[in-house]
Amino acid sequence: MAYTAPDSPMTLRQGLAEYMRQHDALMDPSELPPDLGLGLRSHDVAHVVFGCDTTLLGEVVLARWSLFGVTGSIRPYLIGLRRRETRGLFRDAVAAFRPAMFWRLVKFATLAVWRSLRMRERWPYEDYARYLDEPLCEIREHFGIRVIRTE
Repeated sequence: MAYTAPDSPMTLRQGLAEYMRQHDALMDPSELPPDLGLGLRSHDVAHVVFGCDTTLLGEVVLARWSLFGVTGSIRPYLIGLRRRETRGLFRDAVAAFRPAMFWRLVKFATLAVWRSLRMRERWPYEDYARYLDEPLCEIREHFGIRVIRTE
């Protein structure tokens, strides 16, 4: 996906559209309760901004970016983790885990923590709307986000 390229010229809005097209099985945040919808939409935007895919490795890396590289509260997202609507997503992630992946997960999770602590400015997790029409490469430059290539 083009939004995962570190120097992607597409806007955040275009990257989010590409992300949503590739993941049509994902829940539509507008059809969910507001607390869960906001958390999931912010999470989807973070996938695009930080250039993470939705593989287990991408989710682990994004979780570290989200813990150490964002401002505001990720509370809506954490609340969503406990909701009935999201349980299937976690079952799928657990099913994808293989013991041979362990060290790779540790390596990239550690790299994400390191890079998030070195950002110039934290990403506004819930207040992303003002950046929707900005190119991803400029957003990443402004915040000091260095996309982690996990391929």
